[in-house]
Amino acid sequence: MIFNTSLMKKFASLALASGLCAGCYSPKMMEFTYQELDTVKTQQRELLERIDQLSQRFDEEREARLTAQAEQSLTMQELRDLVEVLSTRVDDTSQLLSSNRRAGSTVQRRQSRPDAQRVDAQRADTSRYTLPDSADMMPASDDSDAEKLFKSSYMDLTLGNYDLAVQGFKNYLVRYPNADDLANAHYYLGEAYYSSARYLEAVAEYQTIIKESSRSRFAPAAYLKSGFCYQKLGESRLAERSFRELISLYPRTEEAEQARVEIQDLGG
Repeated sequence: MIFNTSLMKKFASLALASGLCAGCYSPKMMEFTYQELDTVKTQQRELLERIDQLSQRFDEEREARLTAQAEQSLTMQELRDLVEVLSTRVDDTSQLLSSNRRAGSTVQRRQSRPDAQRVDAQRADTSRYTLPDSADMMPASDDSDAEKLFKSSYMDLTLGNYDLAVQGFKNYLVRYPNADDLANAHYYLGEAYYSSARYLEAVAEYQTIIKESSRSRFAPAAYLKSGFCYQKLGESRLAERSFRELISLYPRTEEAEQARVEIQDLGG
């Protein structure tokens, strides 16, 4: 409980006045009483400082907990996506192996016929014949495949198909981890999450850009949208911190101007 020092001094003064009138207080007793009031005031100030420290520590721990939850959620989803991709590859490999076995059987039947042996002897030595490795038969993933996946995911985002956009950009990040436009994919994935009111997952994507792609053209927007996510999650102090970091790092951007307006609305 926080004491009102001014009110206490008024009561003490009244008590002293009453005591003096009644002849109950000596000067030493008055001095002792004021010393007690000063002690209470000092204790109150220390208590307020302690409360402020605890509040700041609570906010920092809450921010760390929210970030950890977002990263954990993102990691689990990435693992599920990776399992799905690997399962697809296993199915493709099984089909290729089956095709290889059928091709091998055909070769053996041809070699068992005399006519076929004469033809094969004229063309090449049959002992050198080897089946192609399954990896060589896999279709190569080139830049056009990555571009198609990115564009289709972006189209889903613009059309409001947010679930499809989420799945598309996540697949893109799993299949092309060394792509040059990973920051773009993280940002648009965050936008799909944000549009779906999945603010915890959205802020994880924006924070990924802030931590790993600070020079990206999406970095200022990532700070701004992180602040919006924190607002949606009821974390006004974290939102204000994101806005102020944006203003400090990118003061001349349009996002910084909008961040200044948001801080005013927060009463900062």
